[in-house]
Amino acid sequence: MRKILLTLLVLILSSCAAMNKEAYEKKLKTWVGKSETHLVSQWGVPGSVYELNGNKFLTWTQSSSTTMPGTQPTYKTTMIYGTAHTTAIGGSSPYTINFHCKTTMTIRNNVVQAWRWEGNSCR
Repeated sequence: MRKILLTLLVLILSSCAAMNKEAYEKKLKTWVGKSETHLVSQWGVPGSVYELNGNKFLTWTQSSSTTMPGTQPTYKTTMIYGTAHTTAIGGSSPYTINFHCKTTMTIRNNVVQAWRWEGNSCR
């Protein structure tokens, strides 16, 4: 049962990730041709700036995490020669899911020329 639920969760998250990817890329495309000043006024100050050969690379990074609770095991008690023996069955430990997004805009002559992103929570 747990494997079925985990499989369903992975499928749902995968389809959401695909939709988020398309929406995020559509949003990024709208910035090509816009000014660096306008970009920074809307996105805030980037976390890092790198310059090379007349290009400026502005990078914004976001990260977060959430902890998913574990599940309690079930218990089975059997009597063997008048003595009760209890065995834990199943259950799981809590686990942490990390989310991150790194977006870099390429600027030349104060105009956004290109973009790139990586991560699992870009939206």
